Amino acid sequence: MHRYQLGKSAFNIGIIVILLIGTLLSWLSFQAIHDRQFTSSFEQLEQDSTYKRELIRRSILTSREHINFLHATPPIQGIVRASSNLGFDPLENTPIDLWKGRLEAIFSAYVKNKPHIKQIRYIGTANSGLELVRVDRQGKQVKIIPLDQLQQKGDRDYFRAAIQLKQDELYLSPISLNREFGKIEQPAWPTFRIAKAVFDLQGNLFGIVIINFDASPMLNSLSPVTQTDFLQFLLNSEEQFLVHPDSEHNFSFEYGDERTWQTESSISEFNKRNVFISINGDQQELLHLRKPVFDGQDAPGFELSLVTAVSVRKIEESVWQEFGATLVFNLVFIIALLFIWGVLRIFSALAQQKERLQAEFQAIFDASLDAIVHFDKQGGVLAANHTAKALLSIEKGRPFDESELRKHSQAIHQAIVTTLSDGSAPLLELEILADGKPKTVSALFSPVRLAAQTTSIAAIFRDTTEEASLRNQLAKSNQQLAYTNEEMKGFVYSVSHDLKSPLVTIGSFAERIAKSVAPDALGDKNTHRLERILVNVNLMSQLLSELLDISRIIQQEIKLDKCFVDTCLDTACTALEAEIKASNALIEQTKQSALPENKVFIANQALITQCLQNLVSNAIKYRKPDVKPHIIIDSRHIDEDFELSVSDNGLGIDPQYHQQIFRIFERLDVGEGTGVGLSIVKSIVEKHEGKIKLISSIGEGSCFTLSIPQSSLTGKASNE
Repeated sequence: MHRYQLGKSAFNIGIIVILLIGTLLSWLSFQAIHDRQFTSSFEQLEQDSTYKRELIRRSILTSREHINFLHATPPIQGIVRASSNLGFDPLENTPIDLWKGRLEAIFSAYVKNKPHIKQIRYIGTANSGLELVRVDRQGKQVKIIPLDQLQQKGDRDYFRAAIQLKQDELYLSPISLNREFGKIEQPAWPTFRIAKAVFDLQGNLFGIVIINFDASPMLNSLSPVTQTDFLQFLLNSEEQFLVHPDSEHNFSFEYGDERTWQTESSISEFNKRNVFISINGDQQELLHLRKPVFDGQDAPGFELSLVTAVSVRKIEESVWQEFGATLVFNLVFIIALLFIWGVLRIFSALAQQKERLQAEFQAIFDASLDAIVHFDKQGGVLAANHTAKALLSIEKGRPFDESELRKHSQAIHQAIVTTLSDGSAPLLELEILADGKPKTVSALFSPVRLAAQTTSIAAIFRDTTEEASLRNQLAKSNQQLAYTNEEMKGFVYSVSHDLKSPLVTIGSFAERIAKSVAPDALGDKNTHRLERILVNVNLMSQLLSELLDISRIIQQEIKLDKCFVDTCLDTACTALEAEIKASNALIEQTKQSALPENKVFIANQALITQCLQNLVSNAIKYRKPDVKPHIIIDSRHIDEDFELSVSDNGLGIDPQYHQQIFRIFERLDVGEGTGVGLSIVKSIVEKHEGKIKLISSIGEGSCFTLSIPQSSLTGKASNE
């Protein structure tokens, strides 16, 4: 055994050990990444939750500053003193209306400069909680509510709660949708109220100052800023949803929806940090963190809880993404080990494989029916198979100048030089003598490269005597065919023109007889005979013209350019104007074909016009008796083809004749025609490398569709 060779069993055991090591490393890596990602996500939840919680607390605490500031303004106590002294403040020598006016100005300026404040009111306890001063934000305007529009608020929850306050206590209402006259204002907007009681100098309750805040900015602050995958839930004291990732659940309790966090969510049995909840109809598992924003001690009645969460699915996607990179590293490591192990295995088997390959190559080399010769750079024979010896008398170590190739020595030397410089040489065709018989041999030269360097030349000599003979016969046949085609072309042209002359004479004499002899002298039978002569002369003349057309179409090269459907149709209709008027035919295009992109394609415009003319003419000829012809033209691009269709409401064609009618001189037994028109259409379409399709049945009309390829024709048109 070779000293580097590994046994098959040992090699397989080594592979299994390497794969087990790689699998264990990958599993440990996955577990580490999984734990790190979930820990990191929970830490980010902590940070985001703390930040959002502080935003809400700051908004509420700021609202306390606003109420304290307004509560301390001089008009508040001025109105108290004036109210207890017949409407006149003895301390400041000021009437109550002046104090109210000053308070209205303060409230207006405050609302104007604080966009999140929607309303400020000063409500007295007298007269069932009658508003004394009220300023509202209405859109972008700040409005002071006049005296006759002030309302009594004694029955409102927030009023009853606020009048229970002691000195320096504040009332903070739950966040809810704003109501006017007991109904949710539309469009709905969230609000919360903060109030402070007003007492006179004797400690008696006089009223309250209350501010309505727009809670929208505060709630909108919960929207994700950097971590777009984070989800936020804001719950009130009843665990109802103030903020929910599915916006339809926001304040849904205001409309009678009884869903709460408790009813909608369920804690995972496997991980208490995970919760299941439906979002936008999708049941999701979330890693969540719940923190109180305000508890009962901070703000009685204003308990809020903030739930910050992230989809477990998103975390797992991140785990798999990171694990993918780690897995690549592990795979590279495993592949490297397998590669080293495989190299040892391969290296030990190289010698044996080399011998086997050499034996196989030698077998193929010797068994080849072609003569294979291996030349050095100078033209010396390095190797030659048995066929080379039999066919060319070439042997290893013997100059080929002494073989049957000696007459072509210069050509072969030149082919070797060309192959060495250019990498290939043209195919040589050599005439030699083998066993005393002349033979034709083709020679193909190829470079033999080692490390990107050409070291020698391989040549294959093939006996092509039979192929050369067949090729010569084919060339002669093609030459004879071309000659025959030219003769046929001249024959058709000559016959057509030679036949036209007597036809013209016959027609002319028949017309003269019909005009010069009185109808009574000829009789009905002779008159009918003259008419049949003229009809058949015209038919024969038309047939000869169409024969010339189809001969010209088949032989000539067509010129391709942009073809316009409207131009082709107009030209065809102009040529058929008499037939169209006589039959009262209606010709129209479909809406699809009227689109600009379906009006232009690549083809020969004159030939396509002839196709349309023939098809429209047939539709008029083969119409139903007493039915006005209705002909529809449709054009469209489908994939890489352009399709042009002509549909009619005529007699229709039995499917068994669909192939027959495209043959020359084949026609149905109804209507008039020469049997050449559809053959011309088929020849034109095939000249465009296209196809013609017919859909028709008896009594249902016909639809001829010309399919013209555009990709190949576009290239030909651009080359022209």
